[in-house]
Amino acid sequence: MRGIIGWRRLGSAVAALLALSACASMEATNRLQGIKTIGIISAIGDKFTFTETGLTGFDNAPHSASIEAWGIDEQIVAQATSILGRNFQVQTLSYPREIFAALEKKSAIPAADLLRENPLKREDPFKESIVNHVSPQGLDAYVVITKATLKFGTRGVPVSGIGLINHSALLNSSAMVHALYVIRVVDGHTFRTIDKKTASPLDNSSIIKLTGPSRPFDAAVPPISDPLQNESLKVAVSDLINRSLEPTLRDLHLTTP
Repeated sequence: MRGIIGWRRLGSAVAALLALSACASMEATNRLQGIKTIGIISAIGDKFTFTETGLTGFDNAPHSASIEAWGIDEQIVAQATSILGRNFQVQTLSYPREIFAALEKKSAIPAADLLRENPLKREDPFKESIVNHVSPQGLDAYVVITKATLKFGTRGVPVSGIGLINHSALLNSSAMVHALYVIRVVDGHTFRTIDKKTASPLDNSSIIKLTGPSRPFDAAVPPISDPLQNESLKVAVSDLINRSLEPTLRDLHLTTP
C-alpha cells in the first residue's frame, strides 16, 4: 500500500511539474508576440577546454586554450541573424564578450531545475550587464547565448562550452567534441527572462554520452596542445553549432519549421 501511495505522489508531482512547464511555455509564447526588434549576444567562443576522464584522466584537471581566432561567436551571430531575420528586425549590437562569458550552471536532473526556479518569475542574471554594457538599448528583446555546464559520466565530471572529452578505458579510448550553450530571450524593456533553453543533444553514435551538442572525434589524434592548429576540431565545432542552433531557437518559439 505504501508503495502505491508513493507512486501516486510521484505521479502527482510529475504532473504538476509538466503543468508548470506547459504554463511557462504558453506565457513565453504570448510574451514573444509583441517583439519586433531583436539583438543577439554570443559569448561561448573564447576558449577550448580539454577534459581527460576514465582510467588515466581521474586526477587530471581540465586545461584550456584560446580559440578566439576561430570566430565562433561571429559565426553564431551571423547564423542566428539569418534565422531570426525571417520573423524579426535584427539589429547589430556592441558589447564586451567577456562580461557574458560566465558559465551557466545546470542540474543534471531537469526536474530539479523546475523546482529550483519558477519559470514564470525568472530574473535574468545578466540584467545589469545588458543595461550597462550593451548598445543600442531599447530593443524589444535580446537573445543571449552563453556557455552551459553539464555533468559527464558516473563521476559527474563538469564540462562546459566548447571542448573535447578524452575517455580512457581498459581496452580502448574514445573522444568527443562538444559545444554546450544556453540561449536566453530577455525582454528589452523590463530585462526579465522571457524564456531560456539549453541546446539539446544531436543524434550521434558516440560511446560517450552527453546531454548537449556533441559528436565523436578521432581518438587516434594525439593530445592537442594548440586547437588553433587543428582544422578538424574547428570543423567539428562549427558543425555542432550549425546543426543545433536553429532547433534550439525553434524550441524557444523564435522561428518556425
